[in-house]
Amino acid sequence: KQRRKEERNKASLNQQNTFGAPSFQQTTASSNGKFYFYDPTTVASGRNEFKRVWGDRSLQDNWRTKQNVIAQQQASTEDQNNIANVSQGDIAAPASEEAQLLQERNTFFANIPFSEEQKSTLNKEIEEAYFKLGNIYNFDLKEKNDAVVAYTTLLNRYPSTEHKPEVLYLLYIYHQETDPAKAKTYAKELTTKFPETIYAKLILNPNYQEESNLASAKVKLIYEDAYKAYNVNDFKTALSHIERGLQEYPENDYEDNLKLLEALIIGKTEGRNNYVYKLQQFISNYPESELLDFAKQLLASVDQLEKKQRAMNEIKYVPYFKQAHYFVLLYENNKAISTILPGEIEDFAKKFFPNENLNAGNLIFDEDHSMILLSEFKDKETAEAFYKKFNSDLSPVKNFSSLNFSNFIISKDNFQIFYQAKMPDSYNDFFKENYKLIP
Repeated sequence: KQRRKEERNKASLNQQNTFGAPSFQQTTASSNGKFYFYDPTTVASGRNEFKRVWGDRSLQDNWRTKQNVIAQQQASTEDQNNIANVSQGDIAAPASEEAQLLQERNTFFANIPFSEEQKSTLNKEIEEAYFKLGNIYNFDLKEKNDAVVAYTTLLNRYPSTEHKPEVLYLLYIYHQETDPAKAKTYAKELTTKFPETIYAKLILNPNYQEESNLASAKVKLIYEDAYKAYNVNDFKTALSHIERGLQEYPENDYEDNLKLLEALIIGKTEGRNNYVYKLQQFISNYPESELLDFAKQLLASVDQLEKKQRAMNEIKYVPYFKQAHYFVLLYENNKAISTILPGEIEDFAKKFFPNENLNAGNLIFDEDHSMILLSEFKDKETAEAFYKKFNSDLSPVKNFSSLNFSNFIISKDNFQIFYQAKMPDSYNDFFKENYKLIP
């Protein structure tokens, strides 16, 4: 009887295995007599076996029914899709991280100097940094020892630095009390290699700065006298002041002012070549002067003037005067003139020349100038008569004397040449030679 019971139990267990039940033994006790759920290893093994066959299912009744099986399969499919999506994201993430790392790498590399020009620029910045660091320690923080470290590092790393005279002088001052022998070494190098600098002169003459300030004050007065003479075209007196200032107070703070004023006077008295030479000499001898840019502008203006003169020489006005003439008032762009004066001039013309049927109008000449054109006079003689009347005490522009303008008469043919040339001064000489009406 007991044997048959055991056989029935065995058959039932085989039937459960046929339906896919986990192949663990009876839940009442394990083969060794221990309760199944007391053994973590056995429980874990059973859970894994269940998941392998049935999937990860929620705890619910009738989980074996077909409807639940289908739902679980759909959920499993969605989970797989989600896993696939996550996997794709995981795959894309490293690529994104790699691009970011590459971008950071390129950013870092962009700041690394590779070319000689970039290295030179960086070295210049480092050189300036050491000099400024030394000055901060020396003058702001009063940390003299740290200042000496910065200064000496600058000299060792950049022996040709433009700050070398000043740094040598500061090291000389520092070592006068701490190490007189080293101070003498710095002083010797400074006075030997840079004898024209103020730092070398301060070592040779400690009162140099005070004496220099006094001399500069005296030279300033001499310069002012010379400039006043220059402004009234008394060039001989101006040159005399300049010569005295340079002889009595050589190498003063106003030396460059005196030299440039001398060049301006040469330009007025000795012509172009000497003027250009003096300007070039000034630019070469005073590269640190505050007047350097002005001197360069003066030199450039000489070339511009020559180009303008050559262009003016190429303009040929026609000396044929038996034709109609215009009256022209050329002025720098000014709204007051363009609004009021055309009417004033036309009224003036109708009053004094009523039979000429003259009309005034505005024309743009170039970017800086406009003109009032009064047209037209039947011949040169009538135009000359109007010109004389216009520039007399009855002139309609006498209330505009503060404005910058010029006026002239011109033949109809020559006006076309003048207007196309766009050079206001190009007609001056021709007008003076052929009309002789300058009041």
